[in-house]
Amino acid sequence: MKLLVKKLNVVNDKILLNEQINDNLFKLAKIHFDRQLDSENIKFSQISTIQNEYAFKSKEYVDTNELMILRTKNINDNHLFSKNDVVYISKELFDEYKKFSFSAFDTVLVMVGASIGKTGFVTSNMTPSLQNQNMWRFRPKMSNIPGLLIFQYVNYINKHIIGSATGSARSFYRKNCLVNLKFHV
Repeated sequence: MKLLVKKLNVVNDKILLNEQINDNLFKLAKIHFDRQLDSENIKFSQISTIQNEYAFKSKEYVDTNELMILRTKNINDNHLFSKNDVVYISKELFDEYKKFSFSAFDTVLVMVGASIGKTGFVTSNMTPSLQNQNMWRFRPKMSNIPGLLIFQYVNYINKHIIGSATGSARSFYRKNCLVNLKFHV
């Protein structure tokens, strides 16, 4: 029993350390982002891609852990994705849907529904995976722009457009709110 407790304590300590590392990375990106706000004025679309979502059909879901489809419900409060309640499709369908594939350090923004404005950050343990409906995917256009910086910009923009959501049945963001928004980088 003591050996089991000792092993579980080691695993728990590792989890806590990893959570602290993640928190520190987000804090460093925020510091870098805040420093960037004093530079030139450009449109967000000049530094980041904005990929629309895809509504996968439930008939394509498989019971085996093959290719993950990340949904808005998989975004935790810490902005990281969780594998809880992930659905899967066959890896054979990847070529058909590769346009919607996530890479490590992608950012997402929920653009419709009850979770509108929720942001997520994709880590390497959540790839390979595909982007489901109701979210946009953001990725740096240049290799010298870190994904965490795009995450910070999306959060910054989100705070400034949150009141611009429209719609009669469900509120939603319009893509031009992000594409045309100018800010300092």
